[in-house]
Amino acid sequence: MSSRSPFSRLLRRAFYAFVASGLLGFVALGIISWDREQAEERENLAIVSGFLASATQAFFDDLGHGLDPLGQLLLQIDVVNHPEAARSALEKFQKRYPQVGAMAVIDTSGRMLINTALPPGAPLPDFHRTTDYMAPFRTALADPGLYTIGRPEYGQVIREWRFPFRYTMRDEQGRALFMIQAAIPLETGMNFLRNVSLPPNSLVGILREDGFQQARWPVDNPDKVYGQRLNGPLAKTIHAQPGLHHGYFTGFSPWMYTEQQRLGAYSHLATLPMYAYVSIPYSHVWNKWWEHNSPVLGVFLVFVAIFGAISYWVRIHERQHSDELLSQARRDSLTGLTNRAGAEELLERQIRAAKESGRPFSIMFFDLDRFKDINDTLGHGIGDQLLAEVGKRTSATLRHQDMLARLGGDEFLVILPDARLPPPHGRRNA
Repeated sequence: MSSRSPFSRLLRRAFYAFVASGLLGFVALGIISWDREQAEERENLAIVSGFLASATQAFFDDLGHGLDPLGQLLLQIDVVNHPEAARSALEKFQKRYPQVGAMAVIDTSGRMLINTALPPGAPLPDFHRTTDYMAPFRTALADPGLYTIGRPEYGQVIREWRFPFRYTMRDEQGRALFMIQAAIPLETGMNFLRNVSLPPNSLVGILREDGFQQARWPVDNPDKVYGQRLNGPLAKTIHAQPGLHHGYFTGFSPWMYTEQQRLGAYSHLATLPMYAYVSIPYSHVWNKWWEHNSPVLGVFLVFVAIFGAISYWVRIHERQHSDELLSQARRDSLTGLTNRAGAEELLERQIRAAKESGRPFSIMFFDLDRFKDINDTLGHGIGDQLLAEVGKRTSATLRHQDMLARLGGDEFLVILPDARLPPPHGRRNA
């Protein structure tokens, strides 16, 4: 029979209900907070990607407008026939734009006339038979725009990854006269990409509409990033929704230096077929979520601990009190022995144990003769003292596993486990 009281059970249920409701509330709060953190990060990333798009467009426009007066100067110098006469002007332009790694002038046939990365008189590279070079060169030569931007490639002259920034000088009829080409090193040419304040493991870059990376920071292995069409989450998003000029993307990019799932935003450049993008690992969003919600969880756990400790203390003391009441209900108040109700339980328990083990037990019953005369002559107080003394002396003669009970009045019962008494020949009175 369980000694747990209805109050103890109610207190336990109240504790479980408190924990369950608290956990449900925390989960709901966590989900709402997680959505809010993602929305906030998306908004921040959209701002950064918009800034990068504007900065990139401004960088290219500034470089393109700077090449226009340079082209006029080279036309006056007659650079096609006197290329070395243009070296000082090209080097001066390069100092003005430190993002440029080298300056070159190329005639309309694709022959390189001068390259500032090579000293005067040094042999110049010949790309006439290089299809990968001549095809985009002819496309840029025919482009009517102010400037064109080629895909990144490994420069044979400067010996590093760079992309060509081309400006075609034309006559009054629009015929191409020569091309000025500025080589923009990808490690040092676009400093504003690395100067953006972002969380660790963030990625910023420029992606072309054809799926090629124009620039990215940081890059651990340029051979994996540049010179090949990529199919990362941003490229997939743009391909699925080509009309969007602003948006977000998520996913994994196996070609990145980290394979963590990422959250990013992108913005289309104003006049160029490129997208500026920025992405952060989802672990950063998780860290911010944890930073904002861990105090709430901590307070909840403290309340659970306090409520749990109080509940446990109340339940323990309430159970002890219940056990004491239960023990008192089965204890004779005069002699301190087990009463009739307790004796019946002990006897039932001993019978079950004997059936299970097959071991015998014995019981003895005795009462006091002429006990009523003692009460009548000496008073009930003396009678009570006599009963208490009988219980004390009888207990002293029993083994520690034997059980003595007062059934009521002057009647006593003794249970003797593992004992077999001889058949009685008659009732013996004390």
